[in-house]
Amino acid sequence: MGSLYIKEEVLSIISTICINEYEEISTNSTRLKTGFIQKITKKTGISVLENDDGITIQLRLTIISGENIVNTCVHLQKIIMDEILELTGIHVSRVHIIIEDISYRNDI
Repeated sequence: MGSLYIKEEVLSIISTICINEYEEISTNSTRLKTGFIQKITKKTGISVLENDDGITIQLRLTIISGENIVNTCVHLQKIIMDEILELTGIHVSRVHIIIEDISYRNDI
């Protein structure tokens, strides 16, 4: 058998796909199109860091005005952690979310 390596960009792409499932959240660029995800993730404010206790993902996001920020972010954190574990077998120890902007529905 050989080795298997999963690049940080793959974890970033999985996170981006999870974010795109929420209409009330966007990355700090425009909504992403599937074929364009790989090129844009480096510019969207998604960081993947490896530390002693696992992987930490940091997201910089915009949320729509009127949405419950805490509930939405807690749910997104869980979805990202579960999805990465299911698809890659990698345990994500933390997902830090920084809400950098709030927007009206028509702006996103």
